[in-house]
Amino acid sequence: MQLKSDSSNNNRWGLLLVALGVVALSLFVLSQRSLETADKAGVSKTYDLNVPTVIRAAQIDYTKVLDQPEQRVYSDSLVSLYLTSHMGKPHLIYAYKNPLEGRLRTDLFFLHIYIKDHITLKNDAPYLNLDFLNSPEIITHDGLTFSVFDRLLQHDNYPKATLDIDDIAYINTGRYRSGLGRSQDIAKLRLNPNLILQNKYTNSLDSLTLTLKASAFDKIKRKRNEAIDRGLLITDNNDYVKGSLSYQGKTLDTELRLKGDWTDHLLDDRKWSYRFLIQDGHTLNGMRKVSVQHPKTRNYLWEWLYNQALTAQDIIGLRYDFVNFTIKTTSNTNIHTTAVGVMALEESFDKILSR
Repeated sequence: MQLKSDSSNNNRWGLLLVALGVVALSLFVLSQRSLETADKAGVSKTYDLNVPTVIRAAQIDYTKVLDQPEQRVYSDSLVSLYLTSHMGKPHLIYAYKNPLEGRLRTDLFFLHIYIKDHITLKNDAPYLNLDFLNSPEIITHDGLTFSVFDRLLQHDNYPKATLDIDDIAYINTGRYRSGLGRSQDIAKLRLNPNLILQNKYTNSLDSLTLTLKASAFDKIKRKRNEAIDRGLLITDNNDYVKGSLSYQGKTLDTELRLKGDWTDHLLDDRKWSYRFLIQDGHTLNGMRKVSVQHPKTRNYLWEWLYNQALTAQDIIGLRYDFVNFTIKTTSNTNIHTTAVGVMALEESFDKILSR
């Protein structure tokens, strides 16, 4: 009798499990139909990790460009040309007073950039051909309306990702139409890299400026090239050069070198990683040893968030922030300023780390 009772109980549990399975399967089918219905109604799936997030870049504010006469590289009765930097890349801006008349309304732009002799262009190109035609943006400035055309200075035949204004010998630009010739011709226009406001930023971050001799920076560049060829940065004390850092109104003497064992710290055209040793017992915002590097080498905001979480829990963490980093190289005849861009400022491990 006991065996019969056990068999009966087992049958009941089996039927219960089957019933639960049918219910779970029904719910799953209904949920899938609901999702399909939502998709057809235009409701996107929020759980699909394969759909990339698109972040739209900020656009150039052309009225602010026209507010900066020092960025103007050419002007006549028809057009003014401005050299500006946006998102770390150089742009040439054409501002025509409205109304556009005659062929200025329809002609294409020619833009031929001639590079200095020490730069070899790919495909043996004699110059960079950046001819273009795009629709103007109409803006109002000081009570006048302008048609503004924008050309990013970038070309596949240039050996770097971003065109360096220092490498440009001169440009020829203007308007033309095939079979009709040129309606406007601006010849052998030389661009002074110091006119581009590379050291002006539109964010609220503090600025950190490194000043060093051009010969010292040449030594750093040679070390960078060696590391890229080798695939690894190997450093010693002989790599240090002298310079100064300006930060929050103070100027501090420093020694510096490249940092980062792997070349991800060095591959960007401008954003190389540096290690600074502040001299004479001074500190930069409480830091005696400090580094700057491309934010991507530290996973952008994640390293900052990690150190914030440590200090919030009274655990020793590194001082970590973001700065607008600028490099000034000096020689007997010239001062060249390069806006490197936003960099991560990181405290290095030191005896004074505890705070």
